[in-house]
Amino acid sequence: MKCIKLPAEVSIYAVTELKQKIEPYLSNNQEIELDFEQVETLDTAGVQLLIWLHKRSTHDNQPLKLTHINEQILSVLEYVGVKEMLCIPEELTHE
Repeated sequence: MKCIKLPAEVSIYAVTELKQKIEPYLSNNQEIELDFEQVETLDTAGVQLLIWLHKRSTHDNQPLKLTHINEQILSVLEYVGVKEMLCIPEELTHE
């Protein structure tokens, strides 16, 4: 499993760099874990990155796991309607 620790700000200012950091691990059948422990800000560009990553990993049959999601980030994902799509189990939201 490849664990990628996300920065405090997953926003329009960081998504290009994040995508470049994540892309090399796609399509190698290795589970990718996105660790949200430090994330304080998630904007729509960050949500778009998560949707893209989810679609890409689903297409490639590559496991994707989101961990350490705090209440603020969870509420953003719920508000924009992608929490269920991203398959975030309730027990992972409070690690």
